[in-house]
Amino acid sequence: MIVSDESFVFFVYPFLFDAHRFDELAQQVKEATAGAANRNVWEEIRFPTHDMLSHVARYVNPSDDAYATARMWKLCDSQQQIQGLARKVEWTLSAKERNIPFHFGDIRGKQFAVHLALFSSGVGLLTVRAMPTLGLLDDWLDFIRYFRISNGYQDVTVYSQRRRGELGFSPTFPPLAGGLNERPDEGRVFQEVLNAFLKTAAPADEQSQWWQEVYVPGRLLSWAALFVDEVPNDERPQILFKARNFHGSRQSFRPHPFDMRVDEHPALLPFAEQQWFTFSLEGGTFIAFDATKHFYRSNLRDQLRSQYFLLFLMALHQRFALMKLSGEVTAQWLPLQKPQSEVESRAAAFEYIQNSLLTFTARGYFAQVMQQEHYHRVYVKWREIFQVEHLYQEVSGQVREMHGYLLARRTAHLEELAEMANKRANTLNLIIASLGLAFAVPALVLSFLGVNIEEVTAGPGIRWRNALLLTVAALLPALLFLLTLVTILLFKRRQRQREE
Repeated sequence: MIVSDESFVFFVYPFLFDAHRFDELAQQVKEATAGAANRNVWEEIRFPTHDMLSHVARYVNPSDDAYATARMWKLCDSQQQIQGLARKVEWTLSAKERNIPFHFGDIRGKQFAVHLALFSSGVGLLTVRAMPTLGLLDDWLDFIRYFRISNGYQDVTVYSQRRRGELGFSPTFPPLAGGLNERPDEGRVFQEVLNAFLKTAAPADEQSQWWQEVYVPGRLLSWAALFVDEVPNDERPQILFKARNFHGSRQSFRPHPFDMRVDEHPALLPFAEQQWFTFSLEGGTFIAFDATKHFYRSNLRDQLRSQYFLLFLMALHQRFALMKLSGEVTAQWLPLQKPQSEVESRAAAFEYIQNSLLTFTARGYFAQVMQQEHYHRVYVKWREIFQVEHLYQEVSGQVREMHGYLLARRTAHLEELAEMANKRANTLNLIIASLGLAFAVPALVLSFLGVNIEEVTAGPGIRWRNALLLTVAALLPALLFLLTLVTILLFKRRQRQREE
């Protein structure tokens, strides 16, 4: 069972970042340099938009004067040489007591080895193209299964050697990832290389990691095309099952008869005779048995690694963009029991999330991307597998209901403040009226009695002391009323504070 040279596999590392930094990070990627000669690390490229609907193409490939919603770069050819990703360096994947030689790029070491895509929604996708050196089906199955593990889990490691002419080989490792360590013969985890490439997108003095995990930590998704020859007909369902579930060559399995079906299986999409697309949350594979060479191994191969792969990336972007929005909703909702003063800022945060959702809906949530039937069928299937529609409804519902709740709570708080202000105004008016009454009553009493005060009014009158006593006697009821009012107000205020 031989895997032909037309086969390939892409490994995708998804991540999230602060959407506010999109322009800053894109500029940093453009200017990133490495090595003694300070050569550029990345070269900007355009998304393969052939056969794509025009409004979608404008989204992924904006003109220079338009608002950029997505950018893509490939690793420069010079950096592929410097970082040891060209054919002069031999790489080996070590997993489960198996050593699988592999290389980056295509069978000739050309095409891109690494490319980076950033979306203004705050989603990034770092893609690595690698493939086994030998065309054995067992090598391909094991390589796809274990290379996806980038953090060393299950003791999966990689190591590399560079040709030194007649001197043979010597250990090496990408300089961006720190080069050789103290034990050059030991394997390293490929996550070191991924992190090194991502660090070029931030200023050198930035200490913290600017991206965060969104998928299973240390795990990559894959998109592969396998053109397999010399497989007996009765063994093809088993190969298809292994490829769909990312099983290794030595992994034992006893699948249910339903999983061995090749017709009408929900995870399979037939393309041509003995050719299928497979779909899962971990990635997908196109597999063809004994495909003819005139179209399927030339034109179709190019479409699989360009248009079909772009459909995979766009569905991934939609899934992780919605997961990012859902995470932001959760982060803003959890501390809801904090003081009322923070409700205002939280409502503003939800307004930003709501605006982000609307922007994503307008510029990233496409029901159709390409007009051609086969492309559209694959795209619809990816959206179904990644539950994009379900996530969208869930997130939009969360944003709408929680934002509405916060606005209602803010409105209730404003009404409460207005009511308190009215009560204070009424209390102040009552105090002023009481004070007016306190001074008015004695004046009326003295005026009504016609009381004259010696040396103040004409004619005989009473002394100042007697007038003061008479005034106090007249003020006493008003003062008692005012004291009672103040006592009642203080008691209600303390009772309200205890209830809060």
